Amino acid sequence: VDEVKLSARPGLAGSPLDVNQTGTFQTIVPGVQSGKYQVGQANFGVTKDRLKVVDFATYLVDGQSFVGSKDVKVDSVKSLLDVCGLKVATSPGTTFQKLLESNKAECAKAGKQPYTVQYFADTAPIYLGLQNGKVDVYFGPTLSLKVLITKIPGTRYLGEVAHTKVGFVAAKGSPLAPALNAAVNSLIKDGTYAKLFAKWNVADSVIAKSEI
Repeated sequence: VDEVKLSARPGLAGSPLDVNQTGTFQTIVPGVQSGKYQVGQANFGVTKDRLKVVDFATYLVDGQSFVGSKDVKVDSVKSLLDVCGLKVATSPGTTFQKLLESNKAECAKAGKQPYTVQYFADTAPIYLGLQNGKVDVYFGPTLSLKVLITKIPGTRYLGEVAHTKVGFVAAKGSPLAPALNAAVNSLIKDGTYAKLFAKWNVADSVIAKSEI
């Protein structure tokens, strides 16, 4: 993948790929479809809708979890019913948005106040909102949130409600998906993959093999 035009979310600048470009989460899959990018990398969960338009080469399993502010009156979250009545922040165009929207009527059915959702393309205002009380909980990827609580004072991990395989995104039928698949499997086979996940204390997110 030496000359691949890779689109990634901000924070991956300085990649060995000198053609690395950053983009918002919502623009990466369409960019791969149109040929603007050859590969997309962010926290892209493998979903039926996305599989209709792009191919994936999986590299880990990640979850959908909640982090709360220090003042939120919830000790743990095991389902979306546990955040009824709260101010929820998440990113638009994600599986998190889809889960929240598809389950928004469940609170009322259970006789509880509905949650309200605020969408932010950037995480900085979410972190600030958790600290100043404008956001009760942040719904995001488990791996990132477990790091977040070690970096942002006054936040705590509340729990995971679902999980899914995550992968690099390539155009339908692109030879890059098999190449990335082979690269990940090579790292798994020689032990490098396991060492990386152990180093960052995220061994729960490993996969036995990469799939297309």
